[in-house]
Amino acid sequence: MAALLLPGASPANAYSPGTATAKRPAYNVDGTEHFSCSFAGWRSGTRVNWTCELYSPLDGTVYTRRTGYWNAPPSSHTTSTFKWTTNLGEGAFCTRAHGLSVDGGDTDVTC
Repeated sequence: MAALLLPGASPANAYSPGTATAKRPAYNVDGTEHFSCSFAGWRSGTRVNWTCELYSPLDGTVYTRRTGYWNAPPSSHTTSTFKWTTNLGEGAFCTRAHGLSVDGGDTDVTC
């Protein structure tokens, strides 16, 4: 039986992307912010590009950005815990996670 393809649909966008989850940054007594991201539910057979960044919610400054990719399976990936040395007065920090594959993308932010 042949698959039915709706007008405007293509095999690539017939699937939903997985999810990106940003972990709340945590200040460590050594003067560093620790942050990480995780990604889950990505379709097997796809390359998933990810970005995990620490930024300021006050002015949008990106302090550090880590990027990478993996080929699903597995359908999930968790980054290492990254560290950023902070300077006194830099203010608030947020983590932003973004995942992107041929099926689309997902972004999550937590502060």
